[in-house]
Amino acid sequence: MQDHSEIAQRLHRFMRRLHSAMHAHPQGPGAEQVPPQAMFVLLTLADNQPMSMQGLADALARDKSQITRLVRELENRGLIGRSRDPGDARVALLRLTDDGVALLARLQTAMKEVLGDILAPLTPAEKTAFSEILHKL
Repeated sequence: MQDHSEIAQRLHRFMRRLHSAMHAHPQGPGAEQVPPQAMFVLLTLADNQPMSMQGLADALARDKSQITRLVRELENRGLIGRSRDPGDARVALLRLTDDGVALLARLQTAMKEVLGDILAPLTPAEKTAFSEILHKL
């Protein structure tokens, strides 16, 4: 069995490679002029909207202040909208705007292409096993 630090290093290398390839992709976050974390915010909102700021921070395992800055930037670009929670007027609920949905679609297309390239050396069975392992984690 491999040592945990070796697994951590390999995961880190994989994520760096994925991040670099996404940033360089013509439809990636760099081309769209959004921070790389924006994709994760948009993906999380798409799956869970409406969502409170605290709920988003919890889902992304980030500090609320980090998420607040990023949400403000995405809101200023018209990608996220806010509304009041009917059950608690102190809470703002976040949703994707039509522009946010469109951007997310472009980013997902880029991610699919990038992952296709990165995972190309794997057989279909290995890709399935990789996906199952990630899901298990």
